[in-house]
Amino acid sequence: MVKNTSKEISSTASQKSEPSSSEKELQKKYMQFQILRQQLGAMIQEKANMENKISELNMTIVAVKKLDEIKEGEEMWSTLGSGAFVRSNILDKNKTIVDIGLGIFAKKNLEDTKNILHDRLEEISRVFDELSSEIMNMEKQLGMLENDMQSLSAKINE
Repeated sequence: MVKNTSKEISSTASQKSEPSSSEKELQKKYMQFQILRQQLGAMIQEKANMENKISELNMTIVAVKKLDEIKEGEEMWSTLGSGAFVRSNILDKNKTIVDIGLGIFAKKNLEDTKNILHDRLEEISRVFDELSSEIMNMEKQLGMLENDMQSLSAKINE
């Protein structure tokens, strides 16, 4: 009888040293969960950055539209960036310098500047919407993985 008991203990000990297929599956799902969670965090940060860029573009579009109301030679406050402004005179409101992409700036008339800014806003908004959709899908995947892990954990603990 003692022999059978020692064989059972030995068999049980060997089972605990090697993870079961359910435990391996749980580990695999947990790794997937962690990777997806990190990716989701990066995507959420990128979405926040895009929200800031969209807000900045909207403010710039409003400011450019207001140039139509300003007379040449009129004084106004011009932004220097980071919340700093300088008093300035508008010499020619129809000539602007605008970033046309890749850090390249070009002289443009006011109408072209408006169009460039609107196009940029539309593109960023489109990408923002796509990113929002990807985030929702990833959140669903994380939820399903979490449910799978809970089920596997319950199965292992039976």
